[in-house]
Amino acid sequence: NIFHVAIGGMSRDWNEDEALRMYDNYTFACLDSSRLVTQIPIAIDGITVIVKANGAAHRCLSHIGGLSLAALRWIFTDQYNTLLIADGVEVVETIATNLDGDTAKEWSDMLDHPDCEQVVISIIGDEEGQGTWQYFKGTVFNIKDETYDDSRYEEYLDHEDLVLAVLDDEYAIGYVGYNHYLAFEHELYAVPVADDTVQGLPSSNVETVLPSQETLADGTYPISRFIYMNVANEEFENNDALRDFLRFGFNQSDGLGQDLLQNAVGYTPLSDEWYTEAVRRVEERGNSEMTHFLDRECGDLSGAVDTGFATSGCSNDDYEELLLHGSGTVYPVALLWACNYVDCATFEQRCERLSVSAVSSSSGAQKVCSGEADVGD
Repeated sequence: NIFHVAIGGMSRDWNEDEALRMYDNYTFACLDSSRLVTQIPIAIDGITVIVKANGAAHRCLSHIGGLSLAALRWIFTDQYNTLLIADGVEVVETIATNLDGDTAKEWSDMLDHPDCEQVVISIIGDEEGQGTWQYFKGTVFNIKDETYDDSRYEEYLDHEDLVLAVLDDEYAIGYVGYNHYLAFEHELYAVPVADDTVQGLPSSNVETVLPSQETLADGTYPISRFIYMNVANEEFENNDALRDFLRFGFNQSDGLGQDLLQNAVGYTPLSDEWYTEAVRRVEERGNSEMTHFLDRECGDLSGAVDTGFATSGCSNDDYEELLLHGSGTVYPVALLWACNYVDCATFEQRCERLSVSAVSSSSGAQKVCSGEADVGD
Protein backbone atom coordinates (compact mmCIF):
# COMPACT_ATOMS: atom_id res chain seq x y z
CA ASN A 1 0.00 0.00 0.00
CA ILE A 2 1.06 3.59 -0.68
CA PHE A 3 0.30 5.89 2.21
CA HIS A 4 -0.13 9.65 1.89
CA VAL A 5 0.16 12.11 4.73
CA ALA A 6 -3.37 13.44 5.16
CA ILE A 7 -2.75 15.74 8.15
CA GLY A 8 0.27 17.97 8.66
CA GLY A 9 0.68 19.32 12.20
CA MET A 10 2.23 22.80 12.45
CA SER A 11 3.06 25.00 15.45
CA ARG A 12 3.28 28.08 13.21
CA ASP A 13 1.59 29.55 10.17
CA TRP A 14 2.63 28.71 6.61
CA ASN A 15 5.74 30.40 5.23
CA GLU A 16 5.59 32.28 1.94
CA ASP A 17 7.99 29.79 0.34
CA GLU A 18 5.74 26.85 1.27
CA ALA A 19 2.22 27.80 0.17
CA LEU A 20 0.01 30.60 -1.10
CA ARG A 21 -2.88 31.69 1.12
CA MET A 22 -6.09 31.55 -0.92
CA TYR A 23 -8.98 34.02 -0.93
CA ASP A 24 -10.95 32.33 1.84
CA ASN A 25 -7.97 32.91 4.16
CA TYR A 26 -7.76 29.29 5.34
CA THR A 27 -7.08 27.25 2.19
CA PHE A 28 -3.44 27.09 1.09
CA ALA A 29 -2.07 26.21 -2.34
CA CYS A 30 1.18 24.27 -2.01
CA LEU A 31 3.99 25.77 -4.08
CA ASP A 32 5.74 22.48 -4.82
CA SER A 33 2.61 20.63 -5.97
CA SER A 34 -0.97 21.26 -7.06
CA ARG A 35 -2.40 20.18 -3.71
CA LEU A 36 -4.78 22.38 -1.75
CA VAL A 37 -4.69 22.20 2.05
CA THR A 38 -7.22 23.33 4.66
CA GLN A 39 -5.73 24.98 7.77
CA ILE A 40 -7.59 24.09 10.98
CA PRO A 41 -6.58 25.69 14.31
CA ILE A 42 -6.81 23.14 17.10
CA ALA A 43 -5.53 24.97 20.20
CA ILE A 44 -3.55 27.92 21.56
CA ASP A 45 -0.01 27.60 22.89
CA GLY A 46 2.30 30.12 24.53
CA ILE A 47 6.07 30.11 24.23
CA THR A 48 7.17 30.33 27.84
CA VAL A 49 10.46 32.01 28.76
CA ILE A 50 12.07 29.90 31.49
CA VAL A 51 14.94 29.91 33.97
CA LYS A 52 15.74 27.59 36.86
CA ALA A 53 13.54 28.38 39.85
CA ASN A 54 15.49 30.11 42.64
CA GLY A 55 18.65 30.01 40.55
CA ALA A 56 20.99 32.90 39.77
CA ALA A 57 19.03 34.05 36.72
CA HIS A 58 15.77 33.96 38.69
CA ARG A 59 17.27 36.04 41.49
CA CYS A 60 18.49 38.68 39.02
CA LEU A 61 15.20 38.82 37.12
CA SER A 62 13.21 39.22 40.33
CA HIS A 63 14.89 42.63 40.75
CA ILE A 64 14.39 43.60 37.10
CA GLY A 65 10.71 42.60 37.21
CA GLY A 66 10.63 40.40 34.12
CA LEU A 67 11.66 40.93 30.50
CA SER A 68 10.24 42.91 27.61
CA LEU A 69 10.35 41.67 24.02
CA ALA A 70 13.14 44.21 23.50
CA ALA A 71 15.17 42.72 26.36
CA LEU A 72 14.60 39.20 25.06
CA ARG A 73 15.85 40.38 21.70
CA TRP A 74 19.03 41.80 23.27
CA ILE A 75 19.62 38.54 25.13
CA PHE A 76 19.09 36.16 22.20
CA THR A 77 20.17 38.12 19.09
CA ASP A 78 23.36 37.81 17.08
CA GLN A 79 23.22 41.54 16.25
CA TYR A 80 25.56 44.15 17.74
CA ASN A 81 24.17 46.77 20.10
CA THR A 82 24.77 49.48 17.50
CA LEU A 83 22.44 47.75 15.05
CA LEU A 84 19.73 47.28 17.68
CA ILE A 85 20.02 50.95 18.65
CA ALA A 86 19.74 51.95 14.99
CA ASP A 87 16.56 49.84 14.84
CA GLY A 88 15.03 51.84 17.71
CA VAL A 89 15.82 49.61 20.69
CA GLU A 90 16.86 51.58 23.80
CA VAL A 91 19.67 49.19 24.69
CA VAL A 92 21.89 51.41 26.85
CA GLU A 93 19.12 53.50 28.42
CA THR A 94 16.68 50.77 29.48
CA ILE A 95 18.00 47.20 28.88
CA ALA A 96 21.76 46.81 29.35
CA THR A 97 22.07 49.75 31.73
CA ASN A 98 25.25 48.50 33.40
CA LEU A 99 27.47 47.60 30.44
CA ASP A 100 31.08 46.97 31.46
CA GLY A 101 32.74 47.60 28.11
CA ASP A 102 33.26 44.03 26.90
CA THR A 103 31.21 42.30 24.21
CA ALA A 104 29.99 39.44 26.42
CA LYS A 105 26.32 39.56 27.40
CA GLU A 106 26.23 39.06 31.16
CA TRP A 107 23.49 39.25 33.77
CA SER A 108 25.39 42.11 35.43
CA ASP A 109 24.99 44.15 32.20
CA MET A 110 21.26 44.36 32.87
CA LEU A 111 21.34 45.65 36.44
CA ASP A 112 23.88 46.87 38.96
CA HIS A 113 22.89 44.56 41.81
CA PRO A 114 24.73 41.79 43.69
CA ASP A 115 22.14 39.24 42.52
CA CYS A 116 22.92 40.03 38.87
CA GLU A 117 26.29 38.36 38.56
CA GLN A 118 29.04 39.02 36.03
CA VAL A 119 28.40 35.70 34.30
CA VAL A 120 27.57 35.16 30.63
CA ILE A 121 23.87 34.60 29.88
CA SER A 122 23.52 31.11 28.40
CA ILE A 123 20.66 30.85 25.89
CA ILE A 124 18.80 27.61 25.22
CA GLY A 125 16.02 26.88 22.76
CA ASP A 126 14.46 24.79 20.03
CA GLU A 127 16.41 23.20 17.22
CA GLU A 128 16.91 25.33 14.10
CA GLY A 129 13.98 25.15 11.69
CA GLN A 130 11.47 23.82 14.20
CA GLY A 131 8.14 25.64 14.51
CA THR A 132 8.82 27.01 18.00
CA TRP A 133 12.30 28.16 16.90
CA GLN A 134 10.74 30.00 13.94
CA TYR A 135 7.86 31.54 15.90
CA PHE A 136 10.05 32.86 18.74
CA LYS A 137 12.51 34.21 16.16
CA GLY A 138 9.72 35.91 14.19
CA THR A 139 8.19 37.46 17.32
CA VAL A 140 11.36 38.71 19.00
CA PHE A 141 13.73 39.62 16.14
CA ASN A 142 13.13 42.33 13.55
CA ILE A 143 16.12 42.94 11.24
CA LYS A 144 16.43 40.88 8.03
CA ASP A 145 18.65 37.83 8.59
CA GLU A 146 18.70 38.48 12.36
CA THR A 147 18.94 35.22 14.26
CA TYR A 148 20.14 33.63 17.48
CA ASP A 149 23.66 34.22 18.79
CA ASP A 150 25.13 30.82 17.92
CA SER A 151 28.18 31.40 20.11
CA ARG A 152 25.90 31.01 23.16
CA TYR A 153 22.86 29.21 21.79
CA GLU A 154 22.28 25.56 22.71
CA GLU A 155 19.57 23.90 20.63
CA TYR A 156 17.48 20.85 21.44
CA LEU A 157 14.95 18.87 19.42
CA ASP A 158 13.56 17.09 22.48
CA HIS A 159 11.76 19.58 24.73
CA GLU A 160 12.37 17.59 27.89
CA ASP A 161 16.11 17.66 27.17
CA LEU A 162 15.80 21.42 26.65
CA VAL A 163 14.15 21.91 30.05
CA LEU A 164 16.74 19.70 31.74
CA ALA A 165 19.52 21.79 30.19
CA VAL A 166 17.98 24.94 31.71
CA LEU A 167 17.67 23.22 35.08
CA ASP A 168 21.32 22.20 34.87
CA ASP A 169 22.53 25.80 34.40
CA GLU A 170 21.26 28.44 36.82
CA TYR A 171 22.64 31.20 34.56
CA ALA A 172 20.71 29.96 31.52
CA ILE A 173 17.51 31.28 29.99
CA GLY A 174 15.41 29.35 27.49
CA TYR A 175 12.01 29.10 25.88
CA VAL A 176 9.58 26.21 25.51
CA GLY A 177 5.90 25.55 24.80
CA TYR A 178 3.57 26.25 27.73
CA ASN A 179 2.55 22.61 28.11
CA HIS A 180 6.20 21.57 28.44
CA TYR A 181 6.68 24.25 31.09
CA LEU A 182 3.69 22.89 33.03
CA ALA A 183 5.34 19.48 33.24
CA PHE A 184 8.20 21.08 35.23
CA GLU A 185 6.46 24.13 36.70
CA HIS A 186 7.66 23.44 40.26
CA GLU A 187 11.29 23.45 39.13
CA LEU A 188 11.12 26.32 36.64
CA TYR A 189 10.40 30.03 36.86
CA ALA A 190 8.23 31.40 34.03
CA VAL A 191 9.52 34.89 33.27
CA PRO A 192 6.75 37.51 32.90
CA VAL A 193 6.97 39.24 29.52
CA ALA A 194 6.04 42.80 28.49
CA ASP A 195 4.90 43.49 24.93
CA ASP A 196 7.42 46.31 24.41
CA THR A 197 9.86 46.14 21.50
CA VAL A 198 11.68 49.37 22.41
CA GLN A 199 12.32 49.55 26.15
CA GLY A 200 13.33 47.16 28.90
CA LEU A 201 12.11 46.94 32.47
CA PRO A 202 11.52 48.71 34.74
CA SER A 203 11.57 51.71 32.36
CA SER A 204 8.78 50.34 30.18
CA ASN A 205 5.22 51.40 30.97
CA VAL A 206 3.88 48.16 29.49
CA GLU A 207 2.74 45.65 32.09
CA THR A 208 4.33 42.21 32.17
CA VAL A 209 2.12 39.17 31.61
CA LEU A 210 2.62 35.58 32.74
CA PRO A 211 1.51 32.71 30.49
CA SER A 212 -1.66 30.98 31.72
CA GLN A 213 -4.77 29.40 30.22
CA GLU A 214 -6.49 32.79 30.57
CA THR A 215 -3.73 35.02 29.10
CA LEU A 216 -3.18 32.63 26.20
CA ALA A 217 -6.91 32.49 25.47
CA ASP A 218 -7.38 36.27 25.52
CA GLY A 219 -4.13 36.97 23.65
CA THR A 220 -2.60 39.24 26.30
CA TYR A 221 0.50 37.05 26.67
CA PRO A 222 2.85 38.46 23.98
CA ILE A 223 4.26 35.16 22.67
CA SER A 224 1.09 33.14 22.10
CA ARG A 225 0.11 31.32 18.91
CA PHE A 226 -2.36 28.98 17.30
CA ILE A 227 -1.27 25.44 16.60
CA TYR A 228 -2.77 23.76 13.55
CA MET A 229 -3.67 20.60 11.76
CA ASN A 230 -3.48 21.08 7.98
CA VAL A 231 -5.55 18.66 5.94
CA ALA A 232 -5.06 17.81 2.26
CA ASN A 233 -8.34 18.64 0.53
CA GLU A 234 -8.31 15.62 -1.77
CA GLU A 235 -8.00 13.35 1.27
CA PHE A 236 -10.69 15.35 3.08
CA GLU A 237 -13.19 14.84 0.25
CA ASN A 238 -12.78 11.07 -0.02
CA ASN A 239 -11.86 9.83 3.44
CA ASP A 240 -14.67 9.52 6.01
CA ALA A 241 -12.23 8.18 8.61
CA LEU A 242 -10.29 11.44 8.39
CA ARG A 243 -13.42 13.49 9.05
CA ASP A 244 -14.43 11.19 11.91
CA PHE A 245 -10.97 11.47 13.48
CA LEU A 246 -11.23 15.26 13.50
CA ARG A 247 -14.79 15.11 14.84
CA PHE A 248 -13.39 13.09 17.75
CA GLY A 249 -10.67 15.70 18.25
CA PHE A 250 -13.18 18.52 18.51
CA ASN A 251 -15.66 16.59 20.65
CA GLN A 252 -16.09 18.40 23.98
CA SER A 253 -17.38 15.42 25.96
CA ASP A 254 -15.40 14.14 28.96
CA GLY A 255 -12.49 11.93 27.98
CA LEU A 256 -12.63 12.87 24.29
CA GLY A 257 -10.64 15.22 22.10
CA GLN A 258 -11.02 18.64 23.70
CA ASP A 259 -10.82 17.26 27.24
CA LEU A 260 -7.60 15.42 26.32
CA LEU A 261 -6.17 18.52 24.64
CA GLN A 262 -6.65 20.68 27.71
CA ASN A 263 -6.28 18.36 30.68
CA ALA A 264 -3.89 15.67 29.44
CA VAL A 265 -1.66 17.71 27.12
CA GLY A 266 -1.99 21.18 28.68
CA TYR A 267 -2.94 23.29 25.66
CA THR A 268 -5.44 26.14 25.84
CA PRO A 269 -8.73 25.46 24.00
CA LEU A 270 -9.88 27.76 21.21
CA SER A 271 -12.32 30.56 21.94
CA ASP A 272 -15.97 29.79 21.21
CA GLU A 273 -15.73 31.76 17.96
CA TRP A 274 -12.63 29.95 16.74
CA TYR A 275 -13.94 26.57 17.89
CA THR A 276 -17.11 27.06 15.85
CA GLU A 277 -15.06 28.07 12.81
CA ALA A 278 -12.70 25.09 13.16
CA VAL A 279 -15.62 22.65 13.37
CA ARG A 280 -17.18 24.30 10.31
CA ARG A 281 -13.97 23.66 8.36
CA VAL A 282 -14.01 20.02 9.44
CA GLU A 283 -17.59 19.55 8.22
CA GLU A 284 -16.91 21.46 5.01
CA ARG A 285 -14.18 18.94 4.12
CA GLY A 286 -12.27 21.39 1.93
CA ASN A 287 -13.59 24.51 0.24
CA SER A 288 -14.78 23.32 -3.20
CA GLU A 289 -14.77 26.92 -4.49
CA MET A 290 -10.97 27.06 -4.33
CA THR A 291 -8.87 26.06 -7.37
CA HIS A 292 -5.11 25.72 -7.25
CA PHE A 293 -3.41 28.21 -9.56
CA LEU A 294 -1.51 25.32 -11.20
CA ASP A 295 -4.82 23.65 -12.13
CA ARG A 296 -6.52 26.66 -13.71
CA GLU A 297 -7.02 26.63 -17.47
CA CYS A 298 -5.79 30.09 -18.43
CA GLY A 299 -4.96 29.50 -22.08
CA ASP A 300 -1.76 29.44 -24.15
CA LEU A 301 0.87 31.68 -22.52
CA SER A 302 3.10 31.53 -25.57
CA GLY A 303 0.44 32.88 -27.94
CA ALA A 304 -1.39 36.19 -28.16
CA VAL A 305 -4.95 35.04 -28.71
CA ASP A 306 -7.77 37.34 -27.64
CA THR A 307 -9.02 35.76 -24.43
CA GLY A 308 -11.92 36.62 -22.16
CA PHE A 309 -12.64 35.76 -18.53
CA ALA A 310 -15.79 36.43 -16.54
CA THR A 311 -16.94 35.83 -13.02
CA SER A 312 -19.78 33.35 -12.66
CA GLY A 313 -23.25 33.86 -11.24
CA CYS A 314 -23.92 37.26 -12.86
CA SER A 315 -26.30 38.47 -15.55
CA ASN A 316 -24.91 40.34 -18.57
CA ASP A 317 -26.22 43.66 -17.29
CA ASP A 318 -24.26 43.35 -14.03
CA TYR A 319 -20.73 43.04 -15.38
CA GLU A 320 -18.02 45.66 -15.07
CA GLU A 321 -15.74 45.47 -18.10
CA LEU A 322 -11.93 45.64 -18.07
CA LEU A 323 -9.91 45.60 -21.32
CA LEU A 324 -6.17 44.79 -21.40
CA HIS A 325 -4.29 45.21 -24.66
CA GLY A 326 -0.72 45.68 -25.85
CA SER A 327 2.65 43.92 -26.02
CA GLY A 328 2.98 40.21 -26.70
CA THR A 329 5.81 40.17 -24.16
CA VAL A 330 3.49 41.35 -21.40
CA TYR A 331 0.58 39.19 -22.64
CA PRO A 332 1.33 36.04 -20.55
CA VAL A 333 1.48 38.11 -17.35
CA ALA A 334 -1.79 39.89 -18.16
CA LEU A 335 -3.38 36.55 -19.09
CA LEU A 336 -2.40 34.82 -15.85
CA TRP A 337 -3.36 37.83 -13.76
CA ALA A 338 -6.77 38.04 -15.41
CA CYS A 339 -7.41 34.30 -15.14
CA ASN A 340 -6.58 34.17 -11.44
CA TYR A 341 -8.17 37.54 -10.65
CA VAL A 342 -11.54 36.37 -11.97
CA ASP A 343 -11.38 33.33 -9.72
CA CYS A 344 -10.84 35.65 -6.73
CA ALA A 345 -13.60 38.03 -7.86
CA THR A 346 -16.04 35.12 -8.22
CA PHE A 347 -15.35 34.02 -4.66
CA GLU A 348 -15.93 37.60 -3.47
CA GLN A 349 -19.23 37.66 -5.46
CA ARG A 350 -18.23 40.52 -7.74
CA CYS A 351 -19.35 40.74 -11.36
CA GLU A 352 -16.42 41.46 -13.65
CA ARG A 353 -15.45 40.53 -17.19
CA LEU A 354 -11.91 40.88 -18.55
CA SER A 355 -10.61 40.78 -22.11
CA VAL A 356 -6.89 40.23 -22.81
CA SER A 357 -5.36 40.79 -26.25
CA ALA A 358 -1.96 41.60 -27.74
CA VAL A 359 -0.56 43.23 -30.89
CA SER A 360 2.37 45.47 -29.93
CA SER A 361 3.62 47.94 -27.33
CA SER A 362 2.69 50.81 -29.65
CA SER A 363 -0.82 49.44 -29.99
CA GLY A 364 -1.10 49.21 -26.18
CA ALA A 365 0.05 52.81 -25.80
CA GLN A 366 -2.34 54.04 -28.50
CA LYS A 367 -5.41 52.23 -27.13
CA VAL A 368 -4.91 53.23 -23.50
CA CYS A 369 -4.41 56.87 -24.57
CA SER A 370 -7.49 56.84 -26.80
CA GLY A 371 -9.63 55.22 -24.14
CA GLU A 372 -10.15 52.00 -26.09
CA ALA A 373 -8.35 49.97 -23.39
CA ASP A 374 -8.27 50.27 -19.59
CA VAL A 375 -4.75 48.82 -19.36
CA GLY A 376 -2.13 49.27 -22.07
CA ASP A 377 0.65 46.73 -21.68
